[in-house]
Amino acid sequence: MPKISNRGLVPRVPLEYEGIQVNYCKNVECKNYGVPPDTEYKYPLTGGKYHKCSGEKKATSIKCMEPDCGRTNPIKNNEEIYREITRLAEYLKVNPLPPAVCPNQECQNHKDGKPVTDGPPAYVRYGKSNGGKTKDGRTRGGSLRYKCGVCKRLFSVNMRSTYRQKKPSMNETIFLELINKGPFQRIFDRAKTGGGTVYGKIDFIYDQCLAFAAEQERKLVDGSRVGFHRLYLSTDMQEYVLNWRREYANHNIKLTAIGTADNDSGFVFGIHLNVDPGGDPVEVQRYIVDNKENDKPEAFRKFARYWTLDNYRKSAIAASKRAKKSRKGKAMVIPTPMGEIRLKARKAGKRYNVESSEEMASYLALPIDGMQVHRDYLAYAHFYFLKQLLGPVFGKVRFTTDYDSGLRAACLTAFLDEIQAGKVDHIYAWIKAGMPKGVKLSLVNEGTKELRAIKREHPKMDEYKAKTLLMIRWMRKKQPDLFWGDWWIPHPKPKMNEPLKMMSIQTFRKKTGARHLANILLHASLAGVNRFFNVVRRRISPLERPTSSASTMHREYLQYGPYSTTNVMKLLEILRVYYNYVFLIKENWRDQRWGLNRKGEKVKKIIPKKMRKTAAMYLGLCDRPYTIGEIMNFTPSTESISVQENAVSA
Repeated sequence: MPKISNRGLVPRVPLEYEGIQVNYCKNVECKNYGVPPDTEYKYPLTGGKYHKCSGEKKATSIKCMEPDCGRTNPIKNNEEIYREITRLAEYLKVNPLPPAVCPNQECQNHKDGKPVTDGPPAYVRYGKSNGGKTKDGRTRGGSLRYKCGVCKRLFSVNMRSTYRQKKPSMNETIFLELINKGPFQRIFDRAKTGGGTVYGKIDFIYDQCLAFAAEQERKLVDGSRVGFHRLYLSTDMQEYVLNWRREYANHNIKLTAIGTADNDSGFVFGIHLNVDPGGDPVEVQRYIVDNKENDKPEAFRKFARYWTLDNYRKSAIAASKRAKKSRKGKAMVIPTPMGEIRLKARKAGKRYNVESSEEMASYLALPIDGMQVHRDYLAYAHFYFLKQLLGPVFGKVRFTTDYDSGLRAACLTAFLDEIQAGKVDHIYAWIKAGMPKGVKLSLVNEGTKELRAIKREHPKMDEYKAKTLLMIRWMRKKQPDLFWGDWWIPHPKPKMNEPLKMMSIQTFRKKTGARHLANILLHASLAGVNRFFNVVRRRISPLERPTSSASTMHREYLQYGPYSTTNVMKLLEILRVYYNYVFLIKENWRDQRWGLNRKGEKVKKIIPKKMRKTAAMYLGLCDRPYTIGEIMNFTPSTESISVQENAVSA
């Protein structure tokens, strides 16, 4: 009889937590898709729906036992995923301030909870007309003054977000500097102040952006806005490199952000950094040592989603061994896109954790302000957050993600019910990067020639139907990756931002028709999220692209690089709010205008300023663009205003 490690100490797989269970087969065509294994140990292990397997007991996984599947899926901690979801969605759950009432606890108005918005006879505005010294019933700071109709007490109600700020005019100036690639030292010089004031302003701007975004995006969660008929979303990752904060520990910190944007409107639904600012590295490490967490399998540890010292050491050693093997091996020439895809698929299949390509190295370090989160746990939380944000009413959603198995697994898990109902699809997209402009133009021209040939064959056919027919023809050129059994199809109509693109649909159903499949693949693109990532690089000075790649650089001090992980998270969120609600888009297919150039060719025209809209307006979330001043002065409604501490009695 085989020996079972950890039997009786922990269940076979982590138990479901708050309705979340991610441990099952992720193959959509498999019968076990969405069916979790038994949590109790049974004999023999090779029987049933899954087989628990791994060469290392602390890095366990489950293998699907269906004859046509046989895929291996790493085991995750459901409770840790739930905690990460809660962290990402915290800003949406901010409770409004209690209504302002009389501060006198002995007063009947206070006991009954009557708000000042009830007006007379419960409360009266106290101002110049009532013999006061203030104009229009306000204090010098702009707060409203009221007089209780029962106890006759005078008190003021805060109506401004900038209450007690000495220089509120600096808020908008610093906001503009942050999103227009202003280095921090130059911001100090222009504002004629020190770092303490500027960093305090950044905290205030971040809080205002979160409050403003929560007020708008709760409309999506509660379904008060009309549901979406169809959304084409793109998800990708971007890496950032931070400088070291201590002279004796000269190791860079590498962080990853996962973002999702709408390809049509450009609206960014979320940009999440793999750092939990609420985590304390000292307290976490003390708990791990005291409770011997490292003796447990990884998925059963309390802080499984965090990078700990034990994880860091093992990852650095493994990365060093792989680097030595790669130096000894011969250089591999990959002449075709499918060669690169097959190589990446083979590397992913050989990892013990197929859903995570993240690794540490000896020249990297963990942050000291907060805990770094594993990328695969962040991906699960990101897609569960999107499911919560999209609300109860939406039609069909097409996700296009970068070729990363962690993003695929997270999407297929979070939207399990919707995928089984045919409402959600997931498409891999592989795009060749670093191509010269001349090569891009030649690929675009070739695709245009093929489209024109189809139009000549079918003169009465419109352009979209011609593209669909062209895609159906190119679907016959599909090629397998020779490892996972995925079929990859080249895109027949290249663009300058995506000149060479390969696609693979991961939610393929046998009943799907060729025309319907062609329509899905035609819309597969990473343009929405890549557009925002380009804005991040161009507009935020600390996050600009380093001179060398983040994956190959070794202990390099960046001139404008950030030091604090918390500030990186705040800058990303500030830019997201500006990009969604303030920034006016110059080009969008809904308002696009066309003209003729000197050669008589049809070209795009920039949308006139009066007609430009924000991403939130194109999405249907807002009716007008907002200004930075409105975000800085955003306050809760009058029903949610609070009484100031400096209340005075009559």
